[in-house]
Amino acid sequence: MQKNMERDILTERMLSDDTTEEQRLRREKRREELEKKRENQKKAAEAAARRSKALKKYVLIALAVFLVVLALFGKLLIQIKELNDSRNEAMKKLSELQQQIEELEATLENVSSPEYIESQARSQLHMIYPNEVMYIVEDEQ
Repeated sequence: MQKNMERDILTERMLSDDTTEEQRLRREKRREELEKKRENQKKAAEAAARRSKALKKYVLIALAVFLVVLALFGKLLIQIKELNDSRNEAMKKLSELQQQIEELEATLENVSSPEYIESQARSQLHMIYPNEVMYIVEDEQ
C-alpha cells in the first residue's frame, strides 16, 4: 500500500509537473503572443506616423500651391480692375473729344456761312459795301 501511495504521489507530482509545465508553456506562448502583438502595434504606429508625416508634407505642399495660385489670382484681379479703370477713363475722354469735334464742326459750319463772314467783316474790320456810310459812335465814358 505504501508503494501504491508512493506511486500515486509520484503520479500526482508528475501530473502536477505536467500541469505546471503546461502552464509554463501556455504562459510563455501568451508572452510571445503579447510580444508579437506589441511589435505589430508598434509597427502599425510607426507606419501611421510615416503616413501622417507624408500626409502633412502633401498638405503643406498643397497649401503652398493654393496660396501661390491665390496670390496670382489676386494680382490678376488687381490688373483687371486697373485696366477697366483705364478703359473707362479712355472712353470718357473719347466721349468728351467726340463732343468737342461736334461743337467744332458746328462752329466751322457757322463761320463758313456768308452771313457770319459779313458780320465779322463789319464788326471787326469795319468794312462796308460801296455806297454805304459807316457811323462810329464812341462812348462818352
